[in-house]
Amino acid sequence: MDVGTRMRHLLVASLPLLAGCLVAQQPVLHASEVAAYHHLRAWLEETPGVRLAWSPFQLGYDAAVFGVDAAGEPRVDREQDNRRPGVIDAQRTTVLLCKPIRDSWHEARLLCTNRSGRVFVGRPPAASARNWQPSVATFAAPGVPAVIDNLLLESGTAQDGTTWERAESLEGDVLTEQRVRFVGLGAVAKAPFPLVASFPLVEVGLGRLPWHPAWLRVDHLPIGSLRAHAHPAAASRDEEIAKGPGIAARGLHLAVRFGGVQALLRPEDVTFVDGELRVDMARATVAAADELDDQAWAAHALRLFAQDQLAARAANRIDRDRDGRGEFGQPDEVLAANRRNYQPAPNGRFLFRNHLFAVHVPAAADDAEQRFVAYAWPAKAHGPHDLAFAVDERGTVLACPAHDRFAGHDKEPDRAAIADSKSGWKPLP
Repeated sequence: MDVGTRMRHLLVASLPLLAGCLVAQQPVLHASEVAAYHHLRAWLEETPGVRLAWSPFQLGYDAAVFGVDAAGEPRVDREQDNRRPGVIDAQRTTVLLCKPIRDSWHEARLLCTNRSGRVFVGRPPAASARNWQPSVATFAAPGVPAVIDNLLLESGTAQDGTTWERAESLEGDVLTEQRVRFVGLGAVAKAPFPLVASFPLVEVGLGRLPWHPAWLRVDHLPIGSLRAHAHPAAASRDEEIAKGPGIAARGLHLAVRFGGVQALLRPEDVTFVDGELRVDMARATVAAADELDDQAWAAHALRLFAQDQLAARAANRIDRDRDGRGEFGQPDEVLAANRRNYQPAPNGRFLFRNHLFAVHVPAAADDAEQRFVAYAWPAKAHGPHDLAFAVDERGTVLACPAHDRFAGHDKEPDRAAIADSKSGWKPLP
């Protein structure tokens, strides 16, 4: 396709979209989407054809570049695949798509950008969202050939039914500077953990999971999402300041790490003063970061298991009494093979991320159609920050303190523990 034809197609593509632009409010990212947005912006700033040093897969996204090769044939280059560098012609139109993987936060959406600098937030066709795979038609404007040069220029619907909203407001907010001031760091240095109080890492709103025990909600404060290391403030060695570009997002949380240690903050420890987020560390408690990460993954595993249980029952995948009504089952019965990341443990339990799991389904088929309960608790005790988790047919993950109660192979919650009002179960956000 020559340059003149390409430009005519672009012009044709833009006319119906400009007339039918979505009038809804500009999209606002969820906190879990900000890391993928940063990846898009970094890709735009890199030299075309040069791979980024880090992968969004660790943040819950599968990234792929769509373009054409030197012969003009459409190509897709998975950023994880370093075996085929240089297949896509970097001098031609290219698009980077970040697609949420299945274990990502359920509100995650598609994000993409093209070399012209436009960033879009989108959703795949609703009828095929579960097994949908992107193609050139995912970005092509309607009414013209489905080639990579015929990109959507504004908000609208692509040829395969994917809807896109151009994120113009986000492109402006990306340069907004955010500041976080830590005070009382001297107290943290005396904590019973091998850590250095200097250079804490602050994260506001990043992460692929919907909940983490060290996250403190801060979406009521006027601050954007950022990730930055703090450096000593001029006023005192007991104070340090982190700053960086922030992005407006919903569902913001605050997390503070010191190497392998993470702070457990309270709402009263965080305020917004004189344009800065002020974090008072004087009364903060700390715990090993890997232990808290294991808690987050255990809770997420129960959340996903409940989703799969409900889907299996709705699809009648288990029907032992053959009455046409689906039943709940064990993990090996309801989870896809690529989702069985657990190890078998004694007494019918499962082990995942240093937590034991137990699933209780009634033996009677009629009862198995109505209810189940699953628990996760630490395989060994660590301290007062230990938590146990539970989920049932309602699909809401609950947590309660596990210290001196549910920790270890001999401290399993019984099947009725979720109904015990004295256990202190509370729903996770």
